[in-house]
Amino acid sequence: MICYIVLWVMIGGYIFFVMRRQKALEKDLGRLEGRLDEVLGTGAEGEP
Repeated sequence: MICYIVLWVMIGGYIFFVMRRQKALEKDLGRLEGRLDEVLGTGAEGEP
């Protein structure tokens, strides 16, 4: 029984870690897209 509890805690921790990392990557991607728009002088739709 304890092994199952430990397993579910580990799975939950992994899912939490992945979700947190995904949010950080989405934030970085948004910043990079904004910077790319600045450099290329494009709008939100990618048109000059």
